[in-house]
Amino acid sequence: MNYFPHKYFPRIITSALFVAAIAGTWDVWWHSFLGRESFWSPPHLLLYCSVIVAIATGFYAWRMNRESSWRNLAVLLLLIPLSAPFDELWHRIYGIEEISSPLILWSPPHVTLILALIGSFVLLLPHLHKDNDIVARQFFVSLSFAGILSLLYLLASPLEPSGAWHLLGFWGA
Repeated sequence: MNYFPHKYFPRIITSALFVAAIAGTWDVWWHSFLGRESFWSPPHLLLYCSVIVAIATGFYAWRMNRESSWRNLAVLLLLIPLSAPFDELWHRIYGIEEISSPLILWSPPHVTLILALIGSFVLLLPHLHKDNDIVARQFFVSLSFAGILSLLYLLASPLEPSGAWHLLGFWGA
């Protein structure tokens, strides 16, 4: 017997992914100002914990519902932790990116992580729209869009006309 109401699955995953987006932003700051010292830094630990919650809830929701939308979400969520060893391998092969390089954000493991988070938020939106609680629906949909927009900004930040990268100068704006 299922004692956990299905309406909470999208809410929990959305919250966990939003925390993961915050952890990713914190991680960018951490690496920029304190360096890349450990796989087990505080922002990484927050990212790992939030992603574990999202994945576990996603697979549990798929197991309970057996809908293809939940399966797609669960599989996409798996790309998030798979990007971590890929990132470690990337740094072993190509070294640590300099703060002046856009590869610090645009390396394949980082782009995979960011796009998997964005895609997961997008796949959650139809489930969030089914929520009968109007306040919860508005809150979690807004949280999803905030996560999507912050991650898109992170991807676009090397195009800013000022800052560390300013690849396109004025045209980056």
